[in-house]
Amino acid sequence: MAELTLPEKVANAWHPQSWMGFTVAVAVSGGADSVCLLRALDHLKRQYPHAGELRVIHVNHRLRGDASEAEAQFVAALAERLGWPAEIIDGALPESVSQQGAGLESRLRDRRYQIFTEVAARLGARYLVTGHTRDDQVETILFRALRGTGIEGLSGIPRCRVINDSLSVVRPMRDISRDEITRYLEHIRQDYCTDLSNTDFQFTRNRLRHRVLPELRACFSNSVDESLLNLGRHAENQINLLNELCSPILKSHFRIQSKQIRIVRSGLEHHPRELVVFGLRKAWRMAGLPEADMNIRRWQELADRLLDLESVDQTSISHFPGPVRVRSDRVSMHIEHA
Repeated sequence: MAELTLPEKVANAWHPQSWMGFTVAVAVSGGADSVCLLRALDHLKRQYPHAGELRVIHVNHRLRGDASEAEAQFVAALAERLGWPAEIIDGALPESVSQQGAGLESRLRDRRYQIFTEVAARLGARYLVTGHTRDDQVETILFRALRGTGIEGLSGIPRCRVINDSLSVVRPMRDISRDEITRYLEHIRQDYCTDLSNTDFQFTRNRLRHRVLPELRACFSNSVDESLLNLGRHAENQINLLNELCSPILKSHFRIQSKQIRIVRSGLEHHPRELVVFGLRKAWRMAGLPEADMNIRRWQELADRLLDLESVDQTSISHFPGPVRVRSDRVSMHIEHA
């Protein structure tokens, strides 16, 4: 049997019939992965004319001067050549937010997804599609394991994630390797931008990619990648079970809106503590609150505050990363972006 082409693999993961009649926002940085994603979706759209319309979104963080401008122009030109409208968005971080040092990766990611969500809503897009790959999945699982994540973090990058009632993020190349992507781009003679910051070792992911993973592969052979992916698959199966068990708790105790959550405390103490922690994390994500600095210790601390009814005689206020403010009384807990 002939090996599937890259667009065929994308179609197997997310068939065009799934997005028939919907607007699809495609996040394109200009790098190999996102350019490959756009070309593959464009190929599938031409095969399936009744599939939804594509819209290109590029976020320019303006961190690398002329290189950032060149990438924005490259994406705009590629979208025009393919015949798809492009939104080139200024995504520079506010002056009040540090533009260097620890946490910059997560700050940029939060900024991008904020913009993606806003632009997708304005375009009426039902799906936001990103170019995450098999390699990204391996790196993410390893990074989260080393950081001390819970089981949800070990599941890595979900293939599909619901942002709100009208928007979901889809990653149809999650099981496709970076080598396959570059070979496909060479085959169709499609160029792309090379972001030199991908070799900047101030970023943790770059150190994992260029130092830690090669050393692990040298010690344990290339089975390291498959072992990490298997760990992610097992965790994902457990997450699916937890989602099913947690659904009644979310419905009965949690009131979730954009950037805020209200939790009715009475009765939560009768549920397994780990389910409550899982519900908190799920509600936090559904509300669009920043997650980057919420490690397992902070989730446990938040659950302790929520479940400890005896120690709250009056309203108490505490602060979590984000910045997020948590206000508690005996009846409920309110979580909101400060």
